[in-house]
Amino acid sequence: MKKNNRNKYGRFTKTKRISLRCTVCNKSFKVIQSRGETAKFCSQQCNILYHSGKNHHQYGIAVKETTKKKISKTLFGRYTGEKSPGWKGGKKKHTEGYVLIYAPLHPHNIKKYCFEHRLMVEKTIGRYLSKQETIHHINGIKDDNRIENLYLFSTNGNHTSYHMNLKNNNNNIKPITKSNLF
Repeated sequence: MKKNNRNKYGRFTKTKRISLRCTVCNKSFKVIQSRGETAKFCSQQCNILYHSGKNHHQYGIAVKETTKKKISKTLFGRYTGEKSPGWKGGKKKHTEGYVLIYAPLHPHNIKKYCFEHRLMVEKTIGRYLSKQETIHHINGIKDDNRIENLYLFSTNGNHTSYHMNLKNNNNNIKPITKSNLF
């Protein structure tokens, strides 16, 4: 007599399998006898196909506006900023290499973030920078935001003309080597 599907040597024997037809593609597949009543699909893809669209258990059921408001009110602010599971300390890199700092209350923020070099200069001079004022990184490293590496230009035009003159070597322009923020 076999116990727990073991043979006389104590090894497991194969359980009996029954053959079924897939509900979606009508393909024949085999499952162990105990799953005979519950198995409907030959593969995970058939399962996904069946449960998407009209066969989904919530198909055609519209969510009420009151329910949406309750969910929104419950989750409001729960997963934003420091409470977010993806929070990385409020610092991230811009695509051009600049460091962005989480500053949702700053008047010139972009999607709740500000450039770190602008915040450093604002802290040093004691006022907000205007949108025309531009910060230049003296050593050219965009994430080196030490105050001695930053130079304030009154307009973006002045900053651009500095770079153009430096590139073309017009008027014997020398590179900036010292910050003007002290």
